[in-house]
Amino acid sequence: MNQPRPTLTTLVREHLSRFIEQHSGVFLGPEKGYLLEHRLVPIINQYKLAGFEGLREGLIDRQDPELREKVLEAIVTHETAFFRDKHPYETLRHTILTRLAQRWQATRETLGHRPTPIRIWCAACSTGQEPWSVAMAIHEWIPLSGVSGLGLGDFAILATDLSSKVLDHARQGIYTEADLARGMTPGQISRFLNRQPGAKPTFQMKAELRSMVEFRKANLREGFKSLGLFDLILCRNVLIYFADPLKRQICEGFFQSLLPGGFLMLGAAESLFGISELFQTDRQGETLVYCRPAN
Repeated sequence: MNQPRPTLTTLVREHLSRFIEQHSGVFLGPEKGYLLEHRLVPIINQYKLAGFEGLREGLIDRQDPELREKVLEAIVTHETAFFRDKHPYETLRHTILTRLAQRWQATRETLGHRPTPIRIWCAACSTGQEPWSVAMAIHEWIPLSGVSGLGLGDFAILATDLSSKVLDHARQGIYTEADLARGMTPGQISRFLNRQPGAKPTFQMKAELRSMVEFRKANLREGFKSLGLFDLILCRNVLIYFADPLKRQICEGFFQSLLPGGFLMLGAAESLFGISELFQTDRQGETLVYCRPAN
C-alpha cells in the first residue's frame, strides 16, 4: 500500500530552504517548493521520518550528519558531460594552455630548473567528467604545444565537490557507454580509457590520466584558501544556483586563489556583470574568460 505523500508547510519549507542555503549555497525561493518535495520525499521514506517536520527535526534539531549529506546530495544538481559545450575546451587548447605554458617556460628559464606544475582547479566537479576532459585536452595539446620538455607531470588538476558520493564515482574514473557517448569520440575512448571486464560494458580512465587528477571534498560556501593557488579555475554552471551575496563572496575567493595572470572560466549562462569588477575579461570566440591582472 502506498504511503500518503508528506505535506510541506510554508514554515517548514522556509526552514529547509534556509538550511540548504547555509550548507550548500543553493538558493531555493518559494517557487521551488515542488523541487524540495520531489527530491526530499524519497529521503523521508527511506529514513521513515514523520514527514517534512521529521526531516526538519533530523537536520536542524538533531543535526544528523548522515541525513545532511543525503539531503545535500539530493538537492545539488549533478548534471554534467564530457567536453560540455565544446567551445570552452577549444579555448582551453588554443589560448589558455598556450599562455600558461609560455609562462611556465619563462619561469623555467629564469630559475634554471623545472618549475612547480601548472595548477588547475575544477570546482564542483560532480561525477568527474570535467576534470577528466581537462586532462584529456591537455594530453592532446602537449604534442602540439611546441614547448620543449613540457609533459603531463607538469600539470596538476584538483577536482572538488561537496558530495562524497559523486566524488567516489569521479575518483574511480569508471563510466558506461552512455556516459561516454555524451561528448567523447570513439577515438578518444580507445585512446584514454580501458574497457573493464563484465557483462555490462564499462570503461576506466587510464593510469596516466588518473595520475594527473586529485579529488577532494570542499564546499565553496565554506571558503577554500587551504586549497592553494591556481593558474586556472573552472567553476562552470554552478554560480547560477547561488544568491548574489554568495556569488560575490566566492568570486572574491577565486580572485585571491588565482596567481597573477591566471584565468577563471564560468558556464555559458553565467556572468560576473554586477557581481565582481576584480577581473579583466577576454572574449575568445563563444567563450568569455576572466583573468586576474598580471600586475
